[in-house]
Amino acid sequence: MAIYTERIMNRDPTNDYEVLARMEKEFEAKDPSFFNEVLKKEPTLVIRVHAVTILSEIGDESSVPVLADVMKTIRARS
Repeated sequence: MAIYTERIMNRDPTNDYEVLARMEKEFEAKDPSFFNEVLKKEPTLVIRVHAVTILSEIGDESSVPVLADVMKTIRARS
């Protein structure tokens, strides 16, 4: 089950910074599966938005269902 946005950032942003640092490494490796998992598991908006923008550059067919779920959920909440 996917986790959706629960907050903008964590109160202690240490984990957010660690995830962002790993995201930079995975972007260089062009690994869309990592970002697909981030969108399924990460509840902070800052991380999720960054993952979506990266997938717009390096995503593949495996990213389509994950991104569709994000869009469907955003639309359902508005």
